[in-house]
Amino acid sequence: MLSNLIHPLRDALMRASLPAAALFKNRNFEVTSKGDAGPLTTADLIANRILRRELGKIDEGAGWLSEENHDNLDRLGMRRIWIVDPIDGTREFVEGLPEFSISVGLVDNGVPVLGGIALPAVNRIVVGGPGLGVRRFEYRTPPQFENTRPSPEEMEDPQSAWLDYRVEEYVESEHALLGRTRAFQLKGTRLLVSRSEHRAGLFEGFEDDFELIPTGSVARKLALLACDEGDLIVSLRPKNEWDTCGGTALVHGINDSRVIELLERRPVVYNQRVTTSIGMVAGNSHLVRQVLDYLDRNDIQPRHSYD
Repeated sequence: MLSNLIHPLRDALMRASLPAAALFKNRNFEVTSKGDAGPLTTADLIANRILRRELGKIDEGAGWLSEENHDNLDRLGMRRIWIVDPIDGTREFVEGLPEFSISVGLVDNGVPVLGGIALPAVNRIVVGGPGLGVRRFEYRTPPQFENTRPSPEEMEDPQSAWLDYRVEEYVESEHALLGRTRAFQLKGTRLLVSRSEHRAGLFEGFEDDFELIPTGSVARKLALLACDEGDLIVSLRPKNEWDTCGGTALVHGINDSRVIELLERRPVVYNQRVTTSIGMVAGNSHLVRQVLDYLDRNDIQPRHSYD
C-alpha cells in the first residue's frame, strides 16, 4: 500500500536534505555549468546519489528519471518510475537564497501517486499523494551536521560516522494538512510565481489583482501551496517532469485541487520521451478556472522557451 511508503520516503528525503543544508550553510561546495541547463553543484550530485540508493530500497523495481542522470529510455516501458530533482532551485542555492528544494515523485502508469518535497533550509519535509492526504514533518538537525563541516565524501558514504543517526529520533512534529483555501475570488489571492519570471517582467500588472509572492523553485512552490502558504501558482515558462512530479502528487493529495499544463490545459502525463511541458497552473479547482479566464481575458500566453 502506498500509505506504507510515506515514512520511508520522508526518511529518504531527510537523508538527502541534511548534506544539502550543511553544504548550503557552510558554502562548502563546487559549482560547474551545464550550459543552458544552468549550474550544477556538489549538493546536486550528493543528493542524487543518496536518493537513488534510498529510493531503491523503497521500490527497487521502479524505473528512474533524474535531472542529474543520463536518461535511460528503458524507463518508457516501465509502469512505475521515480522522478527526481535532487536540488530544484540550484541558482538560488548558489546565490545563497534559501529557496531551493528536493523533489521526489513516484509515477504509476503516467500518474504521480506519491510525492515528497524537502525544504532543507527550514528543516521541513512534505509527503503525500492522491487518496493519501498530505503530511508535513519538521525535524531538527543531528549535531554532526550542525556543529562541524564534514566533507562531501563523508556526507554520502553510508558507512560514514556522519550518517550514524536514526531519522525518527530527529523528527519533531508531524501534521496532517487539510488544504483550507483562504480565497475563493481572485482579487487579493496569494499568487506564488517564479522569481526569475517575475524579474523578467512576465507578471507586470498582476500586482493590481493579486498578492504576488515571487520565490524560487517550482517544487518548493508546490509544497508551499500544499501547506496553505499560497493560494495559486502560475508559471509561464516550460517545466520538466522532475520539476513538477513530486509537487503534483502533493497538490492532488489536497481535496479539490489541480495541477495542469498551461498550454494544453490538462494534467501532465509523466514518464514521456519528451519530458517538458509548457507553463503550469496549480491550486484549488475553483481558483484554477478563474485564473485561466483571467489569463485569457488579458491575452497572457505561455512561453515556449526560457527567454
